[in-house]
Amino acid sequence: MEAKVFDVAGGEIGTTDLPETVFGGPVRKQLLFDVVQGYLANQRQGTAKVKGRGEVRGGGRKPWRQKGTGRARSGSTRSPVWVGGGRAFGPKPRSYNVSLNKKMKRQALRSALTAKAKDQRVSVLNEMTLPEPKTKLAFQILKRMGLERTKCLLVLENHDATVLRATKNLPGFFVTTWQWLNSYDVLNCDRLLITKDALDRLAEASKG
Repeated sequence: MEAKVFDVAGGEIGTTDLPETVFGGPVRKQLLFDVVQGYLANQRQGTAKVKGRGEVRGGGRKPWRQKGTGRARSGSTRSPVWVGGGRAFGPKPRSYNVSLNKKMKRQALRSALTAKAKDQRVSVLNEMTLPEPKTKLAFQILKRMGLERTKCLLVLENHDATVLRATKNLPGFFVTTWQWLNSYDVLNCDRLLITKDALDRLAEASKG
């Protein structure tokens, strides 16, 4: 599979072959579903908490006597049926963590990258450098590539504070490095931009 190559200014300069070890695997939909579901579950904090009837304040005294008042029997004003009472079967702090092994995550990432490449939604940047952290400069590059209105993910070789600062205000534009690339981020974007250096690092890592 091939991808278009763009220069640092956003101009198209040709095409390149995508490495088979990264973009040549089968698209395993069930694996993608399992890994993405696990990834999203692992993002949950699990800190939701409400008070039960034994935790809310008050309610120690019986509101009225058991019989003879004409009202329903009641033992505490903190019962779940009372306003201000504890909640029955409410959420408690818990872990939503799902264990995903490295092999599953690697295969899912390869499937996601292959799917994007088959849809011709992968582009390669010769390099991504900006003289100064200006949003206008980053927007001009994307506009020249025709990606100013798309949900785009840029994959860098290393953390670049200038690029991050210049692109953080661009709607629908996200930046990551090749080490932190995951199948959810790949599937969640419309277009994938990857620098040549990051692509080489991914190819090297896939051989190991």
